[in-house]
Amino acid sequence: MEDYISDALKGDHRAFSYLYDQFAPAALRLSAAITRRQDLAEDAVQEAFLRAYRKGHQCTDPDRFRPWFFRIVINESRRILRKNLGVTALDADFPTPSFAEGSDRSLAIAEALDRLSPEHRSVLVLRFLLDLSEREISEILKKPVGTVKSRIHYAKEALAQQLKEEERHDRS
Repeated sequence: MEDYISDALKGDHRAFSYLYDQFAPAALRLSAAITRRQDLAEDAVQEAFLRAYRKGHQCTDPDRFRPWFFRIVINESRRILRKNLGVTALDADFPTPSFAEGSDRSLAIAEALDRLSPEHRSVLVLRFLLDLSEREISEILKKPVGTVKSRIHYAKEALAQQLKEEERHDRS
């Protein structure tokens, strides 16, 4: 993978195409967690890849590509969301994330995630859906690792609270 990243950062179209295939699904999940709209997420990811291709020279260490690229995805997602603020953040056509397919519990988690603040939702998506380390999240968010740990902790508490509220609502 490191060779592909290195070649892509030097402008190799085939290597960049390979990176697109490898990173696009995770980038789309991350962007969708921020924008909460499939169409905006797709636009943000496309723009993020274009920006990464144009500015590849700024990422000098192939080991840092993943956090560098996901930072671009976050920034593009936020930019597109701000640009489209007049549009509702919820989209009825937005597909249920694949992790939510199957059990009722998984669907409840997906719905609870959707009700979290963007900050809480993003950190949980980075950690548990994209399986990034706290160090990688720290690089992406440009926050100390301790801050990332704290945000993950509070986001998990907020998610648990959402699930408890939903459970109480279902019982009544």
